[in-house]
Amino acid sequence: MARKRQQINPESGKRLKKWMDYIGITSQSLCTAINYTPQYISDIVTGKKRLTPDLAILISNISCSFVHKRTGSRITLGVRDRVRAAYLLLEDDFMTEGDRFDSGAENRTNRKDLLECLLKLHFYEIKDVTDTMPIEYDEEGRGFRQLTYALVSPRGSVRIFSNAQLSEFLSKLDDSIEMQCAFQFRKLLDGVRNIYDWEV
Repeated sequence: MARKRQQINPESGKRLKKWMDYIGITSQSLCTAINYTPQYISDIVTGKKRLTPDLAILISNISCSFVHKRTGSRITLGVRDRVRAAYLLLEDDFMTEGDRFDSGAENRTNRKDLLECLLKLHFYEIKDVTDTMPIEYDEEGRGFRQLTYALVSPRGSVRIFSNAQLSEFLSKLDDSIEMQCAFQFRKLLDGVRNIYDWEV
């Protein structure tokens, strides 16, 4: 029985080329790092050959120094700049580990902003009051102020939070919302023993 021919997705080759241009690595440098011929990589980039999962993983794991094709300077490929196999295989759109990490940080920031907007709907406000804090000095005599926030109630009462305390408060607020939503999907299994199942 003949083996089923694997379909070529030219988008994988385009993504490989996009990453190579992004970090400035030449086809020759890439081929040297992964021990493939330039023609093979060229065929992938131009959509003539399939980029296999094994090759995508191999490329994603390279750690080498190379001469930048535009600047001529020697570059060491770091973890943040390595292309992700999932990106090459069209499983997601984060080109590098740096992109994926930065996206997570952005999502955390967006979540914090949404929670602050929710507080405002209830007439509570979070203010950055770092500038009002006393100046402290480190071991080398450099002055700094601790990140500090104020939660202001509708009546104007103020509760002061350090950066860590504010993060903990917002995390608990987030958990409370999740708990209240999940609570709507509980199903009573045993009324005597007060046992529930959760349909979430």
